[in-house]
Formats: sequence, structure tokens, C-alpha cells
Amino acid sequence: MKRLLTFFGLFIAFTSLAQEDEEGRFPVDPDTKLVTYSKVVTIEGANKEQLTGRVKYFFTHAFRERSLRHIESDALSGFVSTKGAIWLDTGLLAPYAEILIPVAVWIKDGRYRYDISHIYILEINSADDKPLEDWVKRSTSNRVKNRVDTILRQFIADLETCMNNSKLDNF
Repeated sequence: MKRLLTFFGLFIAFTSLAQEDEEGRFPVDPDTKLVTYSKVVTIEGANKEQLTGRVKYFFTHAFRERSLRHIESDALSGFVSTKGAIWLDTGLLAPYAEILIPVAVWIKDGRYRYDISHIYILEINSADDKPLEDWVKRSTSNRVKNRVDTILRQFIADLETCMNNSKLDNF
């Protein structure tokens, strides 16, 4: 009887983990219904010009050179944006797709806010890109969905690390 209860308890735990909905994995903005990664970050002792230089440095190094579209910058308003692509590598011999990532950063003295939304997936065997929200509903592989989320979160972690790197101000 104990084995049966233990098995039943483990079965419920694993099935509830396996049935995690896609919206629970990706942060979804309740107003726009788009997957959106957004955060305000405070950095003590950094001014607007330093943070602008750091984010431009990050953008030029984060994306493969040929995928870097264009960095837009407005020094007065403290706005910097770009759109680039990162390969979605699933461990297969060839990349599965590209993740097209538009990034907007608003900068003030001592803080910045990033916003990543309107993300698209461009599958290698497809001619058109799909919004991440539609792709998540259509895709059946939880492993690939988890990989996309991991790549996006690593991209954000790298952005935050670069923005905290005061050594970039002196080159």
C-alpha cells in the first residue's frame, strides 16, 4: 500500500511539472499579451553617458556581426535600441532557428530600464518568422521551449553584467 501511495504521489508531482503551461514559462504582459522581459535596474555611481556607452558596447558584442541590424540612439532622451538575432541551438547538428530579439533601453543617471518584446522565431526550414507567442502554441517540444527561455534569460543576464562593468568606461 505504501508503494502504491508513493507511486501515486510521484506520478501526480511529475505530471503537474510536465504540464506547465507555456505562459507560465515566459513572462507575458497582461495588457499586450506579448512575451515581455522588462526590468528597471539601479547602478550606483554611473551616469547617463557611461550607461549609454555600456549598452552600445553590449549590443555590438551580443549579436553575431551579420545579424546586428542597427543601433538607434537618442542621447537627449537616453533611449538606445537595436534588433538582432541569436541562434537557437538545440544540440542538433545544425541550428534549429534564429531568435529575433528587439531590445529597447531607457537610460537615466544611475539607472536603466530594458524592454524585450515582439520577439520572433525564424525557423531554418521556413521562409517567414513567427511571433514567439504563436510559435510557443504551435511547437510541441518542451525542451526547445525551455531552451528559448534559457537563451533569452542568459541574454538578459549578460546585459546586466555588462551594464555593471565600470571597466568599459575607460577604453
